[in-house]
Amino acid sequence: MKISIVTPSLGRDKYINETIRSVVYQKGDFEIEYIIQDGGSGRNVINILERWYKKINSRSFDLQCRKVTFNFYIEKDKGMYD
Repeated sequence: MKISIVTPSLGRDKYINETIRSVVYQKGDFEIEYIIQDGGSGRNVINILERWYKKINSRSFDLQCRKVTFNFYIEKDKGMYD
C-alpha cells in the first residue's frame, strides 16, 4: 500500500522539521509519498527542505517502512486551499 501525504507550508521554519520527522519515521508495511507545497517561504525553510530531501534520498536515516519518497515545491499561491 502507498500512502500520499501533502503538507501545505508558508514560513513554518519553527515547525517544519518536526512535521517532516513525524511523517517519514512512520512504521509499517507501506510506502510513503510525501510532498510539501510551500507558498514562498524564506531561505531558512528552503534549507530545511533541501536537507531533508538529501537525507531521505541518500537513505541515511533509519527507514521504518518499505519506502519513502520526498519532494517539495516552492511557488507563490493563493493560500492553503489553492
